[in-house]
Amino acid sequence: MTDIQSTDFRVTCAPHHNHQDTAQYEVATQLWFDQILKRSFQCPETPQTRMQLRTTEGVPLISVLPDLTKPVLSVDIFYTQQGQIDGEKDDRNNTTARFWHHVAGTSNGGGDGWTGKLPLLSTDKPLWVYANVTYALKETVTAAGYYFNTYSTDVFNLSSLMWMVSPEQLQESGVESTRQPSHRIESFEGDWQKEWYSYKSDAWPRQTHKLHDPQWAAPKDAQLAIDVQSDKPNSFVIGLDDFAAEVELTGGADWQTILLAAADFKDAKGNALTDWQGIKELRLGDQETLKDDDHRHVLGDRWQGDPPKLRDLRWIDLAAEQGPSAGSAASAIRSDVSDSSLVAQHNMTWGRVPHRWQVWLDIESVKGRMK
Repeated sequence: MTDIQSTDFRVTCAPHHNHQDTAQYEVATQLWFDQILKRSFQCPETPQTRMQLRTTEGVPLISVLPDLTKPVLSVDIFYTQQGQIDGEKDDRNNTTARFWHHVAGTSNGGGDGWTGKLPLLSTDKPLWVYANVTYALKETVTAAGYYFNTYSTDVFNLSSLMWMVSPEQLQESGVESTRQPSHRIESFEGDWQKEWYSYKSDAWPRQTHKLHDPQWAAPKDAQLAIDVQSDKPNSFVIGLDDFAAEVELTGGADWQTILLAAADFKDAKGNALTDWQGIKELRLGDQETLKDDDHRHVLGDRWQGDPPKLRDLRWIDLAAEQGPSAGSAASAIRSDVSDSSLVAQHNMTWGRVPHRWQVWLDIESVKGRMK
């Protein structure tokens, strides 16, 4: 920002977007023109922030002091450890796919700002952090946005400038690694959507870069699992970068567990994903089109009924759960029951990936038998 040599600026930055935006960010341009050219709007000042690296818990703390001349609806803090280290060549793929953790700012009361703790996975990586402040508008604004689309919004976002803390500064300040690797990727509870994104706010499909973050690295030979409840029969599509898998949901009140191996994901040519390494984007939706120069593959269909309920997106480490004696016990249990009764009993998906449910059921049965 020093290059523009001006103090008369504002910043708005959506944490996960790339070359597109949604209404509360797009509208900032319109409001700025209204302020500069028409004198019909007064934009709040850029949110101020203070960073405290040395804390008793070893967890960095950021304080956010927004301009209160307009009603503040929320203060959201975003941080990443996938920023470029000074002096290193910029990695374009990492720049577009870096994952931004979300922390909801906690109000200190009495107009004394908001604070947020920033637990880190490592002190060997830099820390980048900034805050977004959402304000209410007195009237709804409608204008032209990206790709000739119109938008309407009654809120707008202002961003703070970004703190960029080096690994050396983290270590010298006594910052500790308190965030732990996890097989649970998403609970779908609370503010979970703050770490996902969509350019179509009126539709339920969402995308995230969480799998690009080392915190959610897949165990070797793991499988990807998620619980889904759909009122009506539908196709559920999971995308990973240039690959995707489609699963048929039977519909109804019961939850269904989807369990997929890397090989269940295919690209536009029909080639299977070989492993989970290097994945940058995960997508959940109802339909998707995979394309390359010579091929086009359409998965899914338009969603029917209410949006699905989602639960517990996770990695299943089959080797760890199975144990040394699970194979023989599972074979004995499998011989006692029919395939159809197992599917009905455990609400497993049956259709596009029929060979995946059996391993999952065997493990769950073994766990129950071995207690």
